[in-house]
This record gives sequence, structure tokens and C-alpha cells, in this order.
Amino acid sequence: NGLTNVPVEHIPGTLTDHYDPISRVVRLSDPVYMGNSISAISVACHEVGHAVQHKVSYPMLVARHRIFPVVNLVSGVAPLLLLAGFFFKAANLLLLGILFFSAAVAFQLITLPVEFNASSRAKTMMVKMGFIRNNE
Repeated sequence: NGLTNVPVEHIPGTLTDHYDPISRVVRLSDPVYMGNSISAISVACHEVGHAVQHKVSYPMLVARHRIFPVVNLVSGVAPLLLLAGFFFKAANLLLLGILFFSAAVAFQLITLPVEFNASSRAKTMMVKMGFIRNNE
């Protein structure tokens, strides 16, 4: 995929596989990095799919990266605002908490197409490399 500048690193754990867009590294967990099953290959290709998305500036990935810092902050504050709104009977705090939770939901809605696209790219890679047939 022309990603000569994206290394693959082994990280401890299970289900810790991810693409780090800041460091531009694909990190694979023990079962995936050491594995030779179709599942391990699928997960590795999926994470490489995210690296390809980054390379081609896939619009939903770009949007997700832009809103992540804001969503990370507001999703942590949202429960506190809701509790404060209930305890102090403050409708404004409740409304703000609901808005902040809505931002977290929007982030999840943006994340879905990113994940589906990475999986689609993974399938294409796996067919091209002969691990699976196109109808699998």
C-alpha cells in the first residue's frame, strides 16, 4: 500500500491492536502479532486499513481526528453536569450535560464509517494477497 514509513510494532496484551495516527505506527497485540490464523491476519489488515485511510486523508477519519480532543473533554464532563443538574435542580446544567453526551454520540456515528471502511480495505488487501477469495 506504499506505507514504507509506517512501522508495525508488537505491544503486549489482547485486543490492544490499533493504528496510532500521531506516531504513524500500526501496533498489534500478542495474539495478532504472533498469530497465523485468518483472524490475526484480518485484524492486522484492518489496522493497516486505518493507516491507508490516514495516507489518503479519508474524510471521516480526518473529521474524527479533528473532533476527538473536544469529545474527549466533553464526554468526561457530561456525567458531572447531569448529576449537578439533578442535585441542584438546574435545567441549564442538565441541558449542557445532554449536549455534551450528544457530542460523544456524534463521535461514535463518525467512527462507524471509519471502521467499516478500514474493514473493507482489509478485505481488499486479503483478497489481493490470496488469503481469502472475494466471496468470503
